[in-house]
Amino acid sequence: MTKFELELALFAGYSGKEIIVNEPCKPLSFLQSCFDSMVRFIVIDSLQELADIDRIAVSREKGMNIVLRVNPDYVPSGMNYGSATGSRRGSAFGLDLKGGEVKAALDRLRGNPRLNFQGFHFHIGTGIRSPKDYAHALRILPILISEANATGFKIRILDVGGGFASPTTREFTNSEMLFYQGFRKLPKFNSEDTGTSYEDFTKEISHAVQKYFSLNELPELIFEPGRCITSPNQFLLLTVHRIKERNGIGKWLITDGGLGTVTLPTYYEYHEVFLCNDVLRHRDENVDIIGPACFAGDIVYRNKPMPKISTGEVIAIMDSGAYFTQLESSFGFPRPAIVAVRQNGHQLIRARETFETMVQRDIITNHNKG
Repeated sequence: MTKFELELALFAGYSGKEIIVNEPCKPLSFLQSCFDSMVRFIVIDSLQELADIDRIAVSREKGMNIVLRVNPDYVPSGMNYGSATGSRRGSAFGLDLKGGEVKAALDRLRGNPRLNFQGFHFHIGTGIRSPKDYAHALRILPILISEANATGFKIRILDVGGGFASPTTREFTNSEMLFYQGFRKLPKFNSEDTGTSYEDFTKEISHAVQKYFSLNELPELIFEPGRCITSPNQFLLLTVHRIKERNGIGKWLITDGGLGTVTLPTYYEYHEVFLCNDVLRHRDENVDIIGPACFAGDIVYRNKPMPKISTGEVIAIMDSGAYFTQLESSFGFPRPAIVAVRQNGHQLIRARETFETMVQRDIITNHNKG
């Protein structure tokens, strides 16, 4: 959660007590806003951050609930390194358990009347398809329980993060990324991967936690399933404005959205693409789908099997409810509108950017003026 997201949650009507703040880079102004908003708890990502929060608590004579984010040094099998947030070597996130930072944090919290230790948090990655990966990561719990008990603390909260995969998308593995970016071999989606449900994840994690706690000491268990819920509930519409073909080379579909503007997740994960007005039209050619920006890397997908498409037709990138509009960039183009569709109609929920909204933050001095 960023400072903007905190303000957005409050603006949407949530109270501070309903908000958990977890972010690796929390400037002092953000931490102060957390105190002002009386958030439920702050997830600590570093010893320096813990010291900053303590100083704020002293100056304000106000307490704060604390959860420690732990780097579990666990990477799910097949995950690309860019997504492995639980890697000790590859990710800066969380307190280094093996390096002694968790113990150091607990020692600093012991006897501190302002900072109230509540429990632990970890996050092992995104696009995770096997619930057993969480069970494997939870094998660090005996160490955490032992260190908490040694400093006189009880674990009341255990936040296992998110990363549950969307059922119809998947992230590329390291080898797939290599072959795709180096040799244009676009990975395929295995329909057998769609069988895992949200309930499968919750059952596996709950059973794993129960192994390490007695029944009367079970902590509150928190999941962050945002992606697997929001991803399937949005799709991105792109209009094909130009089609270019070179003999012996291939064909390009030039659309009004690409890597430089709104399709960043297609760089590292699989999404299906359909022709909106004829989803059953036979796919009989491989094409490169690209965006409007003036650089060669503005790719949607390379070597993607598609039907023959005409200028003006619209394609849909499916399951784009996570990290598409969130990671969008204007890059010389207005950001798109968002429309909510229901059984009884549709509603515009975000207007397309105009020139005025794109330049409203710029301060322009007219030196030629009179």
